[in-house]
Amino acid sequence: LSITSDHTLWAETVAPSGPAGSALAISIPAASDPNIGHEYQLIIKANAGGASPMTIAMTGSDVLLNETGATLSTPIATVTGKIYKILCVTATQWMLQTLN
Repeated sequence: LSITSDHTLWAETVAPSGPAGSALAISIPAASDPNIGHEYQLIIKANAGGASPMTIAMTGSDVLLNETGATLSTPIATVTGKIYKILCVTATQWMLQTLN
């Protein structure tokens, strides 16, 4: 993801046709003061899972919080059909919300 503008991202992984799959990590950029209030929406169109999982990961040492303010361990597994909102809440923290 890029911090330069707000984004909605449709994302999917597919099951590999060969024996090896590869994971896809959607990396959240580093937070900073000018980015407070910046948000992303991730719409998970398909997540093959298994050898080809899609996850949400952090860049650097920022903290990812849930809706109650609890710290989440990353990477976060995603679920097909879910919409995730990621909001920069401080210069070192992002908040992850599942919208549906």
